[in-house]
Amino acid sequence: LMKTSAGKKPVNILPEDAIGVSETPNKGAIKKIELKEESQKPIYSVKGTKQSRLLFIIPVNLEVETKVNAESGNVISVNKPWWSFLAW
Repeated sequence: LMKTSAGKKPVNILPEDAIGVSETPNKGAIKKIELKEESQKPIYSVKGTKQSRLLFIIPVNLEVETKVNAESGNVISVNKPWWSFLAW
C-alpha cells in the first residue's frame, strides 16, 4: 500500500513489471525508476535511454520517460524529445 492524499492505494505492480511495459526495452538502459503520487494515484516514473537512428543513418540515444500506473500496469504517458519522430 502507498499513502496518498486520497488515502492508502494498493501497489499491484513491481518495478520490474513497470520496466517491462515502458518504452525503454533494456534494463541496463534504465537510469531511474521512482514510485510517486500523481493525480492521487501511485505511478512509476521510469527514465532511461533508447538507442535509435536519426533519419535511418545517425545513431542517437533518446531520453525517454514513461509513466506507468502502479495499480493496473497501464502506461499513462511517454515523454520523448520533440525530434523523436525523425528517429527510427
